[in-house]
Amino acid sequence: MRRFFASVTAFALACGMAFSAVGCGSKDQSEGEIIKGEELPYGAMMTRLSEKDGVRITTEFDSRFVTEDEAKLISDYAAALQFRDGDLMDQIHYPNCFEYSAKQNGSENATDHIEKTVKYLEDTYAGGKIDFDYVMIEGVEDNADYEKQYEALEDDVKKAAGEDISDKINSRKMLEIDLCYSLDGEGSHLLSTAMGGNYIYLAIYDIDGKLYVGELTFYSGGGFSSLKPREWDYALGKELDLTDAMKCVASGEYKSRPVSKG
Repeated sequence: MRRFFASVTAFALACGMAFSAVGCGSKDQSEGEIIKGEELPYGAMMTRLSEKDGVRITTEFDSRFVTEDEAKLISDYAAALQFRDGDLMDQIHYPNCFEYSAKQNGSENATDHIEKTVKYLEDTYAGGKIDFDYVMIEGVEDNADYEKQYEALEDDVKKAAGEDISDKINSRKMLEIDLCYSLDGEGSHLLSTAMGGNYIYLAIYDIDGKLYVGELTFYSGGGFSSLKPREWDYALGKELDLTDAMKCVASGEYKSRPVSKG
C-alpha cells in the first residue's frame, strides 16, 4: 500500500511530463517530448504475470528494476506458502538451506515449517484462514542497508550447505513485497496491513547463474539498521533491557519465531 501511493505519484509525474511536452508549441519546449522511462521511480511502469504466463500466483512488478525470472521466483515463493509445497520451497532456496532453517526453528521438514509459518500468520495477524492469491513486488532496496543481514544469511548458507558461497555470488537484491490474501474465503487483504504496516522483504541471490530466494524478514534493514546520528542509536538502545533474552540465548532455550526464517 505504501508503494501504491508512490506508483500513483510516479504515474501522475509521467502524465504531467507528457502533457507539458505536447501542450507547448515552441521548439525549445518540444525537445522534452521524449520521456525516459528509466528516469521515473519504481512503480511507474508495472507489469503483471498471471497463470497464462506460467505462474501459480499472480505477481505484479516493475520490469525496469525486477526481471521476469526474479518475479517468477517470488511467485513461486508465494505458491509454496499457499499450497504448503515443501519440495518447491526447497527448490527455490540454495540446496539444504530451507531444510536447515526448518530444523533450526524446530520443524520436522520443509512442509512442516511452511505449515507452522502460515499458521503463525493466521493466528497472530490475520485472525482466520488465509489464501494467498496475489503478490506485489513494491520496490528494490539499497543493498548497503542490508549488508549485516546478507552476512548473517550467507553464514547460515555456509552452515547448511557446508560451503562458502562468497565467490559464487554474482548479485544480491533485496525486494520489498506484499502478499494479498482472502480471509476465510472472502475479501482481499494485505499482509503488511494485517501486521500493522510492517515492511516485508525477501532477498534474491544469483549464485553460479541460478536464482535463489534468501530470508524473509518483516523489518526494514532486517532489523540491523542503525540510526543516524549515532547519538539517536545510542539513546534508543539504552532503553532496551535484553537481560532475559541473553539468558535464553546462553542457555540454548531460545527459538526463533517460525515466521522469522524464509
